[in-house]
Amino acid sequence: MVLLSCLLGMTILLGSDLYPESIRMLQSLLVHFFGTYLHFICLCAMCQKMGGVHVKSASVSNSHFSNFSGPAGVGVNELRRRLIASNPREFQSAIPHTTRVQKSYEMNGREYHYVSKETFENMVYSHRMLEYGEYKGYLYGTSIDAVRTVLDEGKICVIDLEPQGIQVARTHELKPYIIFIKPSSINCMRQTRKNARIITDYYVNMKFKEEDLQEMEDSAKKMEAQFGQFFDQVIVNDNLQEASAQLLSAVHRAQDEPQWVPAVWICSDTQP
Repeated sequence: MVLLSCLLGMTILLGSDLYPESIRMLQSLLVHFFGTYLHFICLCAMCQKMGGVHVKSASVSNSHFSNFSGPAGVGVNELRRRLIASNPREFQSAIPHTTRVQKSYEMNGREYHYVSKETFENMVYSHRMLEYGEYKGYLYGTSIDAVRTVLDEGKICVIDLEPQGIQVARTHELKPYIIFIKPSSINCMRQTRKNARIITDYYVNMKFKEEDLQEMEDSAKKMEAQFGQFFDQVIVNDNLQEASAQLLSAVHRAQDEPQWVPAVWICSDTQP
């Protein structure tokens, strides 16, 4: 009887064009008669109806695609490298694309996928790039196909993205687990980064200045304010070894536990 009533309540909510106020009123009446379990079912149905919230479902695949993001100099690249080095058979980064000339000791598909500028731009125009940028006149970027290649091998794909690339990566197909690497306080960074250097994929190598630390803190605050709703996990990198351990734990947890995802992704899972 209760199950039948629950299904009836869901049918009414999903099949009608009621305004949110009417939905809440109907929900309250149903809860009064059928208890808290129906409240949960109706709430899930209302979430699907309104489409602007997230629901949790065991039917969603666990994430095998982990995105790391954070301000320049916070240690995202180093943490990613350490994670992959801890178990290369489990973790792998997507091979980026570039338009620069291949060097004699490099192999196409190992360090980079070397392509023409025309090919690269066609990938951008066809929305096949998660992110891209220019450095010293050459284009660099990470493609969706490169991520798929890692996933198809049964490995966990780990990449670092600029915050603007997170929304591009957040698709039903990829289902990324977003980890934000946050800097510690400026006083702490003055000690831990005294002899450290800024290193990126483009081989920038310079010592930290006081303005770099302030910029890192300010940038992290802006990222959290603008993109914080997309972060599944936040890790403060005040100690590289501890942050590496937290990162490994978080990525494994993403494989073992159901994750919060947009309701539309569940609809896509159930559609033929």
